[in-house]
Amino acid sequence: AMRSHEAYEEQKLYPYLQARWGVSFDEARAGHEALHDVDVRVRAAFRAHDVAEAADALRRHEEVLLAQLQLEEDLVIPLLLELPRAEFVRFTHTSIRVLLRELASVPSSSA
Repeated sequence: AMRSHEAYEEQKLYPYLQARWGVSFDEARAGHEALHDVDVRVRAAFRAHDVAEAADALRRHEEVLLAQLQLEEDLVIPLLLELPRAEFVRFTHTSIRVLLRELASVPSSSA
């Protein structure tokens, strides 16, 4: 489920908000990579039946996850709240390809 959530963010949400507001999402994408890395560590510890490593890996996963959630709350939520309702509804019902094409055709002072 997390991979699907991250894919949605990286393939639709982040590109749209970046194009709409000119904000970088590099740190958020790096956070997803950090989550993937720690997930690998957690799974390996469980496969190895290494209780101590699993406990440590799970603690690290929680730290990375909480940092990512805070980053997204600080970065994404304010931008979403700035969108007019009609634009938000359009965003939720329209493909990213169409949305980005439309944003590219709007003068930057009007977006």
